[in-house]
Amino acid sequence: MNSDHEDRYREAVVTKSVDINERIDALAALMPVFKKTVEADQVIELNDFHQQVDQLCQDILALSPQESESLKPRLIALVDEIGLLETLIIERRGAVESQLRENEERHQATAAYRSQPTPSSGDS
Repeated sequence: MNSDHEDRYREAVVTKSVDINERIDALAALMPVFKKTVEADQVIELNDFHQQVDQLCQDILALSPQESESLKPRLIALVDEIGLLETLIIERRGAVESQLRENEERHQATAAYRSQPTPSSGDS
């Protein structure tokens, strides 16, 4: 009976580890998609991604240290990819902000030029 309980426990742990590994794979697979989207200056929605990462972290915290240790290299790689995405987003945001400032300066210059009185033909 005790052996049956241990077998079920091991099976549950293996199933949970497989599920966690699959979710790590799914999150990692999103990184190139997010990168291309950001590089194309399109908006990405990260709320669902954030929730998935949060749930993954909670599930990993529930594992024993031995169980979670095997995930460490893959998690480090995922965190590195997320860091690269963050850097790209910050860079692109800076470029967009710069373009917006330039456009605003042009708009102000054009508005100032248009608001200047034009000399009339009788002033000569």
